[in-house]
Amino acid sequence: MFVTEDDAETGKYHVNQYTGDESRTRVTQWETLDWVQEVQKRGAGEIVLNMMNQDGVRNGYDLEQLKKCVKFATSR
Repeated sequence: MFVTEDDAETGKYHVNQYTGDESRTRVTQWETLDWVQEVQKRGAGEIVLNMMNQDGVRNGYDLEQLKKCVKFATSR
């Protein structure tokens, strides 16, 4: 599982690690779509996304980002 967060400055989504512990959470160098490609190369059979900037704000799931990931994953 990986967690993505929208970077308001760049408009890109980045993968975060260790999100269960605030003191350890860090943003990786991976952009979400690049990481989707990487985990597919590694043989992932399932990808679970959690959008940190959407979590708990009662605005629903980030469908735009989900659509991008699905389109990207199925085109490979």
